[in-house]
Amino acid sequence: FAAFRFVKKAGVDVLLLLRNPRASLVAMALSVFLNVAVSLAVWLIAMAAGENPTMVGCIFVVPLVMLVSMIPISVAGWGVREGSMVFGLGLLGVQPPAALAISVLYGVALIAVGVPGGFVWLFSRHRGLVSNPGK
Repeated sequence: FAAFRFVKKAGVDVLLLLRNPRASLVAMALSVFLNVAVSLAVWLIAMAAGENPTMVGCIFVVPLVMLVSMIPISVAGWGVREGSMVFGLGLLGVQPPAALAISVLYGVALIAVGVPGGFVWLFSRHRGLVSNPGK
């Protein structure tokens, strides 16, 4: 089964990463950077929407919201992310309608950034090299 091969390969890749301290540190640094960048994007959207959550609060809440939105019960996390964002931003004092709008605007921003990149990848002559770096 292809799914089992994928899980096995992912496990081997994780073991290789854990055995290489430098690569592990780079992966962790990139992960922290990405989570902070997403949190700042949500914070900026919230500020533009007229809300005033703290930046530090967003840095703590938004990664948890994104983690919950990865639960595979919806398409691309839509709906789950909105519910989680309403709850999480509510902890920071953002009213539910504003939190919902912030989450939808963030989702639309992801689409706006992802679609052009998807077309570049789709029509790239070297697409196979990116998808299968081992080949």
